[in-house]
Amino acid sequence: EEELPEEAYEILWENIFIPWLFFDWVPYPKTMAEKAIGKQSIALKYLSENKNKLSDYEQEFIKTLSQSYYSFYVVLEIEPEKHLYLKDIFLQTEHVIKEKSGTHYLKRGDIIFARVITLNNQSIAVGMAPYLVNSRHYGLLLEYREQLEKNNHGKALAPMLLREKYNWELLDIYFEILVEK
Repeated sequence: EEELPEEAYEILWENIFIPWLFFDWVPYPKTMAEKAIGKQSIALKYLSENKNKLSDYEQEFIKTLSQSYYSFYVVLEIEPEKHLYLKDIFLQTEHVIKEKSGTHYLKRGDIIFARVITLNNQSIAVGMAPYLVNSRHYGLLLEYREQLEKNNHGKALAPMLLREKYNWELLDIYFEILVEK
């Protein structure tokens, strides 16, 4: 409901909305054939219709990204021009991201909002939000993780749970934090 600066919309459109649109949004099936296939994102529909035109890597990229989720990651370490070492605040998993430009503006303790996927033993951030989350929100994110674990009967959270049940909530949290700035 809050207004963001006009330039923020364009940046968020490219970095958050477009990946969400292609890999998460499921259009309402219009034809009987579409209904028979079931609910599919635009990317998965593209994959099913163009599989023979895509390399194995491209196919795996679409499948993997289609199963990924948004989360908050804290920067643990930076290897300039090479890697970011991140920890998923919700799943408590660590990732080494091959990254060049991000190593110039991120610092240890920064919090980013993104999807992280791993292909061929290499992790990359996709749909990374262009605005950092202030580290003062770390405690809030930990409290939210505890609440989600409580909702999950005390069990550790899993990637598909975050994707299928909490994807919208995590996006909402990011946008609420963004508006607070």
